[in-house]
Amino acid sequence: ADKLYVIKTGRVQTLMFLFSTYENVIWQNIELGRTETQLRALNENLEKLVERRTDALREINADLSREILEHRRAKEKIDELNKELQDKIVRLETINKELEAFSYSLAHDLRAPARVIDGFSNIMLRDHANDLDGDSKRFLGIIRKNTKKMELLIDDLLNLARLERCEMNLLDI
Repeated sequence: ADKLYVIKTGRVQTLMFLFSTYENVIWQNIELGRTETQLRALNENLEKLVERRTDALREINADLSREILEHRRAKEKIDELNKELQDKIVRLETINKELEAFSYSLAHDLRAPARVIDGFSNIMLRDHANDLDGDSKRFLGIIRKNTKKMELLIDDLLNLARLERCEMNLLDI
């Protein structure tokens, strides 16, 4: 610090002081050399450890990247299948509406002739019963019975078409 100090001692004491200081410096230098060697060894071990961990993290990262890619592909496939499913649902709903309309039209078209047949059979039985033999009466009865059965089938067909529109709930029996 820009100050001058004067030490007054004898030559022997100064030499002893210098040798002592020199000896301390040598021992400290030896100790520093050992510490430096240990520090280098630790540094090398640390670098190897960091390299191994970095390699492990790279592998994990690569695995995760592959997994993410697989998940994206799976999600794209699921989205594609969901779109196809939605398209099929729309088509099925359209087909069901067309089928329902067809069922109503068919039922109406079948019901009218069945009523005519039943009506004429009834008129024959009512108005001409005395002119008919037993077999004819029996045949007209069979015709009327089957037209009633046909009307029940038509009603069942319409009920089935209505059931298609209802939501179904599964029950455990």
